[in-house]
Amino acid sequence: MATDKSGVAILAKQPINRRVLLALLPCIAASIYYFGWRSLAMITWAHHKEQDYCPSIHMPKWATRTWKELLEIRAERIQDITEQDARAEGVKAKYVGGHITLTNQEYYSYRAAFVDLWNHLNGKRGYGMDTNPYVWVLVYKILSTTGRPLDREED
Repeated sequence: MATDKSGVAILAKQPINRRVLLALLPCIAASIYYFGWRSLAMITWAHHKEQDYCPSIHMPKWATRTWKELLEIRAERIQDITEQDARAEGVKAKYVGGHITLTNQEYYSYRAAFVDLWNHLNGKRGYGMDTNPYVWVLVYKILSTTGRPLDREED
């Protein structure tokens, strides 16, 4: 246990901190159970840097969960987004119409949902879908979600 200069245990001297620490133990145990040991490592690393929070871009390489390989970077206009690109962005399909005459099925569109999301996030700043701004397109391949790269050596 940590002690101060006089040799008295710090937690024994401060009962409120001891109660807070004991109250947080179930939360810490649950985060380790649900999110793995990296959650504890992130808390420790943020404390080491004397911060309350450490953004993921400042985390050490050993604390990463997902390894990605960047395959392609290009600039394109936002209105050039395809249905597949909008789906890859992670939006849920939006109901946009009744029945298509030939197949008699309801029609859902990922692109329409992406347009709504884009206008909601960027429309007030003057970058709505109607202005057709340039955007960066990053294409990547997920190498691993376990924290270790599978098919390449660690740098």
